[in-house]
Amino acid sequence: MVYFDKVPAVTTLPKLPRAAMVRPIRLPELDVTAPEEQAPPPPPPAAEPATAPDANVAGLAAGVQSVSLGGAGDALMPGPPPPPPPSFDEATDAGMEDLVAMGFGREAAQAALAQTGGSVQEASEILLQASST
Repeated sequence: MVYFDKVPAVTTLPKLPRAAMVRPIRLPELDVTAPEEQAPPPPPPAAEPATAPDANVAGLAAGVQSVSLGGAGDALMPGPPPPPPPSFDEATDAGMEDLVAMGFGREAAQAALAQTGGSVQEASEILLQASST
């Protein structure tokens, strides 16, 4: 016996009554008036007298000078400004020292760092894989 023999056709099923779950409300502040009933747009404001460009530049320069990027007296970053990041050579040397401290040879560490673009983590993975085989 086939299961779907007892299922009636969809067209023979009775229509379900549709009822709103909530009662619709009308908010008068959301009503939009027809375009012909709207008031005409206000006239454009009168043009302001032109100011000297030097005055605008001076005001902008004063505002830029008041912005601080850290240091003593800065509310956003108190204290001395942070030191600059190390150069690529310094970072590579520090990474090589880390790999040598882990027990890898200096030449192997240098080759692995060159292969990974200076990433100590990837270089250590390459060196560990090489030592396990």
